[in-house]
Amino acid sequence: MNILAINTATQRTAVALLKMRETQKKQKAQKMQMAPSTTQIIIEVEKSWPSDFNEAEKLLPQIKKILDRAKRDISVIFVVSGPGSFTGLRIGVTAANTIAMASGAKLIECDTFTFMKARLPVKFKKNTLIILRAGGENIAVQMPFVPGKTDKTINYKLIKINELPGLFKKNIKYVFVDIKEGEEEKYKLPKTIKWLRENELLTFGETVKAIIQDKKFAKSHRTFEKSCRALKKQHLADENINIVKPFYLQPPRITKSKKSIIVNKKTRKKKT
Repeated sequence: MNILAINTATQRTAVALLKMRETQKKQKAQKMQMAPSTTQIIIEVEKSWPSDFNEAEKLLPQIKKILDRAKRDISVIFVVSGPGSFTGLRIGVTAANTIAMASGAKLIECDTFTFMKARLPVKFKKNTLIILRAGGENIAVQMPFVPGKTDKTINYKLIKINELPGLFKKNIKYVFVDIKEGEEEKYKLPKTIKWLRENELLTFGETVKAIIQDKKFAKSHRTFEKSCRALKKQHLADENINIVKPFYLQPPRITKSKKSIIVNKKTRKKKT
């Protein structure tokens, strides 16, 4: 079973092809003739590059290469659904929805906070502050989960960049910020806090694999493979096919052209 993964929500656009298959695991003291089967996920290929508002030009050719390699046989499409930039998310999510509707593949969406947290190696998970840009001088901050608390839901706090120093506590040693190179200075972090770099994190393919293999994910997708097989048999025009909607921290700020503003003023005058 082939999995196409797409991410256009962060500062690094990425695509990957993963293969899920059943393997026979031998046990030392095996009395049964048939060995129990386990699921194995293999990263076939992955590619990522800095996002430069050119997803429309670069993303689709890379997806085509993956589809050709998989011989157009895609059972699952994994997509990061946001928060993220308006243009990037729109292109990535639209591509995922379109391919899913055309192929009958199952759509799996993941929010950006969960995706970024999954990129952290185990040694960083309890001490890392995750930060997303939220337009202008606004940022969205997710505090690390503190063991002992019952609330494990994904939550974040929307603040101004200059309010960030007040959030640092003793247990926070690292920050993982989705920004471009050279933007670190505006955040004015304490000297005791370390920035996590790209080479210290899991790759895109490794992250998708970790999310799919997570126990919570497995529990919420018990019929994961069965539903994939069922979708393959469904008619492509089935109205029940799932659609992913992009998630934004704030409403997209679309500036109206001067021409449209003038037209609107004229139509209002005619009505009055």
